Amino acid sequence: MMWQFRKSKIAYAALVLILVGVLRMVSPVTAAAGQSVTFGWEPSADPSVAGYNIYYGTASQLYTNKVSVGNMTTATIAGLVEGQTYYFAATTYDGLNLESVFSDEIAYTVPLPETNQPPAITQMPGTIIGVIGQGIGCEIMATGDGALTYGLGSGMPTGATIDPNTGWFDWRPQVSQVSSTNIISVTVTDSGNPPLSTSQSFTIVVQDYIHISIGSAVVATNSAGGLALAVYASTPVASLQFMLDYPPGLLTNFSITGANALQTSVTPIAPGQVLVAVSAGTGQPIIGAQTLGTIRFNAIAAANTMSASLATEQPLALKTDGTQASHVAADPGQVTVVGEDSMVEARQVDGVRSLIVYGPTGATYQVESCNALGNLGQWVGTADPFIMTNLSQTILLPADTNSATFYRTRMIQ
Repeated sequence: MMWQFRKSKIAYAALVLILVGVLRMVSPVTAAAGQSVTFGWEPSADPSVAGYNIYYGTASQLYTNKVSVGNMTTATIAGLVEGQTYYFAATTYDGLNLESVFSDEIAYTVPLPETNQPPAITQMPGTIIGVIGQGIGCEIMATGDGALTYGLGSGMPTGATIDPNTGWFDWRPQVSQVSSTNIISVTVTDSGNPPLSTSQSFTIVVQDYIHISIGSAVVATNSAGGLALAVYASTPVASLQFMLDYPPGLLTNFSITGANALQTSVTPIAPGQVLVAVSAGTGQPIIGAQTLGTIRFNAIAAANTMSASLATEQPLALKTDGTQASHVAADPGQVTVVGEDSMVEARQVDGVRSLIVYGPTGATYQVESCNALGNLGQWVGTADPFIMTNLSQTILLPADTNSATFYRTRMIQ
């Protein structure tokens, strides 16, 4: 900003002094004891001018301070009070200290110091409903001075995290955290000097959780089998039910044997579908981890070995207070019916590869492998021949660095 004063010519004892034509504020300077402002100007062309005076005060045309700067062309006025408006005027003087009239007045308000403000959180959820085993993710957003760092307060639920740079919150509630209300405290810290922080909270309510699990079974063709039925209930349950889908050409004659004090039933609904129901006895609710019984079935005669997944649908649980449980999950079952031939299932757990071979007991098999199918592949023995002592048998495989390996079993007569 340019500050200008009009030229003035005043005669004193035949001496004419010409006030500086241009007076400008060069820069405001912040100092430890207050603030300063520096003025600069072009020197006067009048040879009789010996120097310059700067007058200032806190009221217009009422100057309580004077600074004589000699023949310098800059002047720094120090010790100004932040937020205060000051009024400035200038004069010239000669060698006899004769002084001109005041120049035009200029005003300057000393700015208040810039102060760092705490970050402001602009986006945060209110209440989130959580379910066991399902991830919860949300982004916390804030504005503030410089780079912001996000963090969680103390006492947060196990497994809860927040990205310190992006503010992304992540948590997957576990079984031990069911039926809980969790206050999530988030702190945002800026990079100002000094750094300031803001904290705010939101709530995650983890609902009741009922988890029905159905086991797996390996049975010989044209024989009976059973699937273990178990449940985990975080809240007392009076009854539960679910639909069980099965391949009608492979399995038939479903029934259930319940555990003590439980009433159980299996009701056919449609071809390939039954309704499984379990009710607790009076005063003995289903709570925690319990075995409910065994779902029984018969395998239909089949020549080929095959595996089938038994899907579950529409799981429902009623609590002892008569209300419906908010979240019920039911895992599928698995049945493998062993016929006259074999079937291979490949698995890899913690880097260890293995095969599960299904086949009739007493049969002898050789496991073979190759790296390509068709004419490009050559099958070679992978392990020693073995005799099936059960309907399923696990074969550990050697380490293999090939990108793809194919396996088969060959019956040895």
